[in-house]
Amino acid sequence: MNRKELYEMFGLDNSTGDTEIVDEDEAECIRLSFINNTSTDVLKNIISRYKASYNDECIRFFIDTISMIVNDSKTVIMASSVMSLLPLLTNAFEAEYFDAVDCFERLGEVEGIAQKVFVPMIYGLSFRCSQTEIMSDAGRYVAALGVLMGLPNVIQELRNEQYWGLGDSGLVYAKQIGVPMHFGVLSEHACFLDGFFEPFIYKKCEYGVPVQEYFGMQTKDVIEMSRKAYRALSEYSYKMYDVIFTAIRASPDVKHNFMRYISKVVYISKERSKTVFDWKVNISDGFAFNLCMLMSRFNKKIVDEKMIEKIDPECVEEISLTSFPTFCYFSKIHMMQVSYFKFGEYVKTLAYEYRTFEGEGGERVEAYRKGINSKISALNGLLFATDLFVDEKDFVEFIAEYTAEVEYPWPDFYYKTFLWMQEMMFEIVRSADISESLWKVMEGIMTWKSLAFKKDVVKILSHRSSSIKFKMINHIIDYYNSLERDETRMDVRCVIHTILKDGEVFSKMNICKRNVTFINCMMKDFENRLSEGLSSIKEIKEDSKALDEQIVELKNIKEKSVDEYENDEQIEALEERIRSLKKMIRFLTNKAKGCFMYVNGCFDLFMHILDERPDLFLVEEMIFNFVRVLNCNLKIITGPKCADLVIKSPEKYGFDAKSLLKRMVMVYIKTSSNKFIDAVANDRMYFDIGFFHTALEICESKYLIGEAQICELRDLVCKLEKVVVSSDIVELVPDEFIDPLTFNPIKNPVKLLTSRITVDRSTYDMLMMNGGIDPFNRMPLNDDMVVEDEEFKKRMNEYRRSKDL
Repeated sequence: MNRKELYEMFGLDNSTGDTEIVDEDEAECIRLSFINNTSTDVLKNIISRYKASYNDECIRFFIDTISMIVNDSKTVIMASSVMSLLPLLTNAFEAEYFDAVDCFERLGEVEGIAQKVFVPMIYGLSFRCSQTEIMSDAGRYVAALGVLMGLPNVIQELRNEQYWGLGDSGLVYAKQIGVPMHFGVLSEHACFLDGFFEPFIYKKCEYGVPVQEYFGMQTKDVIEMSRKAYRALSEYSYKMYDVIFTAIRASPDVKHNFMRYISKVVYISKERSKTVFDWKVNISDGFAFNLCMLMSRFNKKIVDEKMIEKIDPECVEEISLTSFPTFCYFSKIHMMQVSYFKFGEYVKTLAYEYRTFEGEGGERVEAYRKGINSKISALNGLLFATDLFVDEKDFVEFIAEYTAEVEYPWPDFYYKTFLWMQEMMFEIVRSADISESLWKVMEGIMTWKSLAFKKDVVKILSHRSSSIKFKMINHIIDYYNSLERDETRMDVRCVIHTILKDGEVFSKMNICKRNVTFINCMMKDFENRLSEGLSSIKEIKEDSKALDEQIVELKNIKEKSVDEYENDEQIEALEERIRSLKKMIRFLTNKAKGCFMYVNGCFDLFMHILDERPDLFLVEEMIFNFVRVLNCNLKIITGPKCADLVIKSPEKYGFDAKSLLKRMVMVYIKTSSNKFIDAVANDRMYFDIGFFHTALEICESKYLIGEAQICELRDLVCKLEKVVVSSDIVELVPDEFIDPLTFNPIKNPVKLLTSRITVDRSTYDMLMMNGGIDPFNRMPLNDDMVVEDEEFKKRMNEYRRSKDL
């Protein structure tokens, strides 16, 4: 053996450059001396000196030496020595990298080395990787993993289920190395892949913990950082896929272990789908995201080749271990739910908290809000400022194809995840269109008796409203009408308004119960939200005045107090009252904004309908209610108490009195048929010609509408003034012939058998459209509970004849 190479191998001084041959006894003596005298990192000390250029005899001696060290029962520094080898593989650009790889390849052929050296190194890489964020070149650990798993006998060793966290017996060296389980606990039952799924834009933490890198960051910087992070995560997932796919292709047993491992993770991660879960004992956000992206790579072939017939729907909840396409497809669905979808829920919850503490004051509260905002920025940036949904587009479209073709009672989580992904895709990917498969799935959902997921369908359609089929419009209106008793109906109906404003929807509609009910529901909500919005403005005005008074009083007390602790109780009570008033004003402000936003949407839809199908507002069961709502709110805006609505900075509350009056006047103008004018003038509850004169005066003086509209409004006022006959008739009709709900004369009397009270037929129709409840005793109504009131009709006709009417 060459002395120069031998001395170099063991770090001995060979200043003479002697290259003579060394006999076996001397070589053995040098080797034993090295082993006995090296106390730390013995493996690294020798392996780092290996050169692929050594001659064959020297290499054999070198490999034998390492084998002796590894198999020596007296070696107690094994774990730390193995961990010290990691830099040899993670620094791919170092000069000794290729020599180290060559050395490991030769070592892999030695029995026992894979188990005693390479697998512990893999666990060490997993641990180091778990401590790394994605922007810190986490890919080098995966590259090193690929090298180790490609070494001789490593794949054979990984056939053992205990390395996948599946066996009953633990790893002998697990606690020495400190490997993390996927739920973050040191364990003897860890899978070697656990740590490789951890690198992310932040470390494992509870959902509300701040992300320091995003603290106080401007939007453009958030977008730039998010895109860099996503590119890094995407590249990382491809590297993971290459390593794992190579391994499972090499061994059926490894493939089976991998499937069992992912199934176990999916089972554990189901807790993440709950609103509240223990984040300490579940997979992290990073783990969920990385595994989801990895499964995207495994699903590519399934999507490209349309393997619909190879996916068994029966395995939607319990992951299949017999069919790889089924396993890949449903694992991906589950992971989308606990990653992308869960992040969306995080953002909503955090945004609510952020708004809740707005204006509370104090450094701690503001610091907390900034922390919340950093997490919102991180998650929003990752979800919506990157190519995430562009990259997932093919898979999401495949879900639609599969779901449309395979009839199966899919569980809620499946629909929830699928529809949310579709909505996000249409919101972000402008080029995406609604496929025939998706139309089929959505139509199926909209025909269910249950309301489940119809809201999600509506949200999807709001992003592509111009392409909605007329059949779907009918389903949407049926859904709109069914929400009458739903407390959250306003949000959904607001979305539906935006859908119906697009295109010539109403020009194709007939006057039927469905469409009239829709108009009636819209009018009720409009009246309700406008009333609440205007009431909120009045309350804000009152509370703001009270707040100013309390602040002045507090200031005066503090100025008069001689002692620091004088009037403490009074000051504390005032400060509490001030906090309470500020909180109430914030609440009322948000309420007013929401109300007026809804009202503006209704006005837009009113104008759209009036352009296309104004007679929908003029049917008997609608017209009096329509007129009453308009007249009532015209009275509020132009009547004697309109000064109550004058408030500082009305734009803060989404309130614009001039715009509101303008929109209302335009509705009157557009609906100015004779039937409508008669109904307006004969409204005994709210009509006053003086309100119309005031509206005309304001519109003229403030230039709210154009000259043409001013002329139309003036003409409308003249027509209303001329409707004298109807008004006179109303005055002549006794109270017994007046409808107790509309205060208009009864023309077609019907008796409600539930309360024995007579109303007009149009009033009964209105009641049935509003839930079928008798307003006089709250009993349910149906067609069997109403009859023609012949006796009432006879008395009414006799009265008319007596008055020659």
